[in-house]
Amino acid sequence: MAVNSKKIILGIAGFLMGGAFLAPPLIAFFGSIFSPTATADVAVQGGEDGSLLQKQAAGYEVVLKREPNNTNALMGLVEVRRKQGRTQEAIALLEPAESYGDPSLTMSLAQLYQQTGQTPKALAAYDRILLLIPDWVPALLGKAITLKMAGQTQAAQELYVKALAKAPEDLKPQVIESFTKAQAPATTQAPTAKPATPPATTK
Repeated sequence: MAVNSKKIILGIAGFLMGGAFLAPPLIAFFGSIFSPTATADVAVQGGEDGSLLQKQAAGYEVVLKREPNNTNALMGLVEVRRKQGRTQEAIALLEPAESYGDPSLTMSLAQLYQQTGQTPKALAAYDRILLLIPDWVPALLGKAITLKMAGQTQAAQELYVKALAKAPEDLKPQVIESFTKAQAPATTQAPTAKPATPPATTK
């Protein structure tokens, strides 16, 4: 199955610049790259948004009962669950779907793992993609950002350089923007001890 790498990369950059998501539901997951410990968007229970999400979920579930391998419906349901704050359910939906052979599903799974603080699983998911498609820019960039946010700056930089080299010329600015704006968690440093003041001498 062909995967639109351009839409995925633009989706990463679009999130960073505050724009609308530019691709199908999987692009929404890239928001979690840059805030792995952030709380998922939770719909207000009983409010208009909550009701709309529930209707959307019901619609996707109907389609999936009829067509269990419909990836569009699957990704739609996964995104609804993520917005409802039901991230573990979203992960449970995606994990068995990896067998479909669609790398975009594994990309989405990697983002959910990172959103829930499961960095090793996120990196392993990227590795599974790169084992099959070694030069796929979205996976290279996603893993580079994940490593950078985990504080593994040297490994992150190496992957970023590779992703930038493999990216089409028109997408290089978005790759640069995405990697540059991803930040590792701030580390708290112990306050530096002030040198002791020598006692005053009496004359």
